[in-house]
Amino acid sequence: MTNKCLTRFWRFILLQPRQAQLHKIKVMMKIQHSHSPIQNWSLLSVCSLHTSAENRNRELRTEEIQEEKTEMPASEYLQKLNPEMQRKLAIIKLEYDVLDHGGTSVVPDEVTDEMWVQLLECLTTSSRRKLYKYFTKVEKHKKAKKRKQEEKRKRKEEREVEVLEGKREASKRFENTIFIRISNTYMKPFYRHQLSHAMIFGTPLIIDLDYEDHMRRMEMANVVKQLMMSYGANKLSKDPFHFIFCNAFPDGEIMKTFKHQLKESSLENFLVTVTEKSYLDLYPKEKLVYLSPHAPEMLDSFNFDDVYIVGGFVDKGPMKPVSLAKSKEQKIRCAKLPLDRFLSWSQGNKSLTIDQVTRILTELKDTGDWEKALKFVPRRKVVQDEDFE
Repeated sequence: MTNKCLTRFWRFILLQPRQAQLHKIKVMMKIQHSHSPIQNWSLLSVCSLHTSAENRNRELRTEEIQEEKTEMPASEYLQKLNPEMQRKLAIIKLEYDVLDHGGTSVVPDEVTDEMWVQLLECLTTSSRRKLYKYFTKVEKHKKAKKRKQEEKRKRKEEREVEVLEGKREASKRFENTIFIRISNTYMKPFYRHQLSHAMIFGTPLIIDLDYEDHMRRMEMANVVKQLMMSYGANKLSKDPFHFIFCNAFPDGEIMKTFKHQLKESSLENFLVTVTEKSYLDLYPKEKLVYLSPHAPEMLDSFNFDDVYIVGGFVDKGPMKPVSLAKSKEQKIRCAKLPLDRFLSWSQGNKSLTIDQVTRILTELKDTGDWEKALKFVPRRKVVQDEDFE
């Protein structure tokens, strides 16, 4: 193959998409695999360099988007898009219309300005499809919750009408009784007293939120949901933990999502310690124990002299030993829960959610019994007794 032909071939290849590039190269390799190996290697090197440069440009464009939209409302950000980003947004909206009119339920019914900004950050079509799926799931959950509230309100109104018409007896809940009815109005101050006592005298439990670089936005929202579930379960304990959110930066996506989820209430009403500092600045290394599913050593028992760290990390893909690598780098102890010792694993990976780990540690701290503590492991992941029969 002459140099002139090679030049034309390179120009043609570099104008093609990634998959087309690989296909054309494979065809050319079959044609001349035995004639000129040097030219074959040159083709591969040119294509790989072009692809890596293109990926790097995409990453730079994503970083620019994130920097530009910092502390800026989504509607205002969309109005200030440059021509290239406006063209990309128009293509994404056209893609959404095609998927919406296709009759499939892979896209939400309504897309807000914040959603369009998140879709602009996606680099590939597959990542946008995953984000569409996540938006649709959240939308269905909100509609189902609203529908249940409406049905509950209608049933209450129907019961009131039936009581007035004499078709149903009134509730005996408010009749005279020697027992005092304890309502949530009285229980909330009690729970807050327990949590405030734990913040002064309780056992600390650290949640490390320094994993934003390893998660997408939907996974960060899942982290916030698990943190709120952990807080709700912790306040019901007889001896609750003192939750400490370390590496919690106010400008970070997790803390922004946390404040957005709280809506009417504020973060100050949550009886937890939120700090930008690292746990290395708060406690000596000798006391710290990082809990990771990839750790080589198992946690035998709960030690009140140690301070346990739970990674605020959600990964829907293949498990990565990120927390283990971090503990090795910082030279602190690392341990995993003894799941293999007490449970027969059925399916899925051995990575538990944040709220499941905190529930296990709470039960272990109160009882010291692993069998009782590990009841919070999802049953779908464990082989039941009837499966052996």
